[in-house]
Amino acid sequence: DSENVADEKAMILCLSYLCTRLMESSKEILASIVIQNYYRRYQRIVELEKKHVAAKAIIRIWKEYRERYFSSQRRKYFGSVCTIENFVIRFAESLKAIRTERLKHEKQTKAALKIQTYVRMIIAASMFRPILKQQIAAKTIQKCWRNFYARERSHLLKESHRASITVQRFWRGYKCRIEYLIKQYSILKLQSLARRYITRARK
Repeated sequence: DSENVADEKAMILCLSYLCTRLMESSKEILASIVIQNYYRRYQRIVELEKKHVAAKAIIRIWKEYRERYFSSQRRKYFGSVCTIENFVIRFAESLKAIRTERLKHEKQTKAALKIQTYVRMIIAASMFRPILKQQIAAKTIQKCWRNFYARERSHLLKESHRASITVQRFWRGYKCRIEYLIKQYSILKLQSLARRYITRARK
């Protein structure tokens, strides 16, 4: 309030109280952060110890029951393994014959595929050969026509150039003759006027 100004000591007391509260709150925050860090570290250590204990228990149980497990597996699968071995020993020759037959069949299929590819290639070449000949003939005709057209065009250009040169020559000759005649007529006119003037002056 502007009318009731507070006492200076009271203001200082209020400010000091606020500063102490802020300092106490910051200390509490730092303490809580430190406590959280220590608790998380302790929790990780406890979980790691639990994992070690569980791993040791699993290894101990496996060492105790390992021989029993392998023996049970041997008893379980011994009959099937013996049956498979007897089957292989008894039918070894027939299995070899089946294998050779399979390999022979694979070779025959590969050879048949090669023959099919060659036959298809020959058929495609025989079908494409007339088209290729037509293309070559068309290209030859086009080349001959272009050569003929270029020669005719050059001939026409030469003829037109000669005609233009001839026309220019005749036009220049006609122009020179006209200029010469005009000059000759003017000179004769001047000479006649001069002679007439001289004869009049002598009289």
